[in-house]
Amino acid sequence: MDKSDLRKFSNAKFVSNNGSVLERMNMLAGKYKRLFDIQKVTEDLDGVSKEEFIESIDFLAEEKYIHLRTIAEHCPAMLADCEYKELEGKPTGKGTRLLYGYIKDDMVEV
Repeated sequence: MDKSDLRKFSNAKFVSNNGSVLERMNMLAGKYKRLFDIQKVTEDLDGVSKEEFIESIDFLAEEKYIHLRTIAEHCPAMLADCEYKELEGKPTGKGTRLLYGYIKDDMVEV
């Protein structure tokens, strides 16, 4: 596999992982879920590693598809400022529209 093929594979996996993470986060719609719990589910069911999970959470939060907050204080938070195990999240309205096909993003496979 040359570098071009490796990059295409890596990009496709990122896009797929983004969809898996968003779908798993939506399992209990309306409720915040601990990122640690979602990470374990995506690892067990979808084969998404911890590092890939964190990459996807960062992307989904930056694109406003998910909302993150601290578990302890329920204060809005950014992944760049906290350990992922300290956070919980849920899809935003924009994230839900993406899941149900009302909007499209080539970086999220649903």
